[in-house]
Amino acid sequence: MNESSTVVFERPTPKIATITFSNPPANVVLAETAVRLYEIVRELETEPEIQVVVFRSDVPDFFVNHFDLAAIDDLPAPDGENALPIWTDLVLRLPKAPYITIASIR
Repeated sequence: MNESSTVVFERPTPKIATITFSNPPANVVLAETAVRLYEIVRELETEPEIQVVVFRSDVPDFFVNHFDLAAIDDLPAPDGENALPIWTDLVLRLPKAPYITIASIR
């Protein structure tokens, strides 16, 4: 993704990925944040080498804040009869991920 994003994805090594939240001043979750995070998690499901994903923030005093409800209409609609909303799908995928997840809060 070449444009500015509230989520920065990096692979410092083949086995480790970092996902950094960056939406100053309070790291409010936008629709773009949820969509980009969902894309990354789906991509990592296909990466057999990945063993650890570290979530972190580059906004002092805030890891991740609440979802901006004004942006709710910007989320994509579920695609298909049995499809889940993107945030629900994301929350259900993370605990089943084949890698360890770490929240680097401080």
